[in-house]
Amino acid sequence: MGTALGQSISRTLRYDGVNVFLNVDIDYYSNNKIGDIMNKINAEMARTSGAIRSFSQLVVAGITILFFIAILTSISWQLTLTSTVVLGLVVSVNQVFIKRAKMFGQQLTSDSRALTNKLIETLSGINLIKTVATEDLEFKRLKDLIYARERSEFKSQANSAIIAPINETAGIMALLLIVLAARYLFVEQIEALSAVILTYLLLLFRLLPVVGTVNNIRSGLSNKSASILVVSDYLDRSNKPFMKNGSIPFEKLKNGIKFEAVDFRYGSGNQDLALENIDLWIPRGKTVALVGTSGAGKSTLADLIPRFYDPCNGRIKFDDEDLRNYDLKTVRRRMGIVSQDTFLFNNSVLYNLTYGCEWA
Repeated sequence: MGTALGQSISRTLRYDGVNVFLNVDIDYYSNNKIGDIMNKINAEMARTSGAIRSFSQLVVAGITILFFIAILTSISWQLTLTSTVVLGLVVSVNQVFIKRAKMFGQQLTSDSRALTNKLIETLSGINLIKTVATEDLEFKRLKDLIYARERSEFKSQANSAIIAPINETAGIMALLLIVLAARYLFVEQIEALSAVILTYLLLLFRLLPVVGTVNNIRSGLSNKSASILVVSDYLDRSNKPFMKNGSIPFEKLKNGIKFEAVDFRYGSGNQDLALENIDLWIPRGKTVALVGTSGAGKSTLADLIPRFYDPCNGRIKFDDEDLRNYDLKTVRRRMGIVSQDTFLFNNSVLYNLTYGCEWA
């Protein structure tokens, strides 16, 4: 049941993660590395689903503890109060390792992100690396990142591993303290209540492993808390740019395309305008070439037509309708775009030629 729940959660998180990066505006990718996104969808979401699974186990363990406490209280409220204080001390001892688990988890998240980014960067630039013969340099950089990531993983696992023996030792000491407390509280009735005290201690002995499990789960959740925050921030749509879609289906261009006092800048924090006060009329059926120096804004202007970006000021009109009022997908499906950046899917020539035109 727990495995099925974990797989279902992991699958749902990845579905949502893929949906985000497919629908977010292109502007989002200028401020975020591909490696970061890949790391969030793979490693961080796996750790988050594990944390959610652990939380469900924590709820079950909590209910079990409450059930035991109810029975123990009915036997002796004095011993139960003493047991609560003693076991509270055991939980406090674990708090040190739980804080360390959170710190190691944050470091592991950071090191995993750095390694993923570097791997993707290296694979993307493999031709350049081989051209200038810097394989040894890149190997050293990757080796250092792998070592840092594995060291963080080791520290995290070592911290988790030490919790179990500490819980067992602390549990035995707690049990001894409770036995001494029982002898003190019932010193005059020890013989008459020996069966009751034995039953109480037996139940308490069965409860200690559950308390240890709770401590282990708390440590695991603390270790994965950084991943939970990373995934939560990634899936939050309120802090990402999503282009508002129009409702008018675009069928065909009748008259032409018109730019009216268009200004545009890349990124909300950038003060420099890439385009300023552009007025342009492109009649239907005419071929228009944009000529200018590198960085003059030719590609930027072209990217505004399929609404890869929206102007900061002014507007672009198809015929007499603002481009933003059209349904975005119907606009782009009517366009043929040849990018200056060459990309091919790892598939057949036929697949690449007819991509987006399944009817062909």
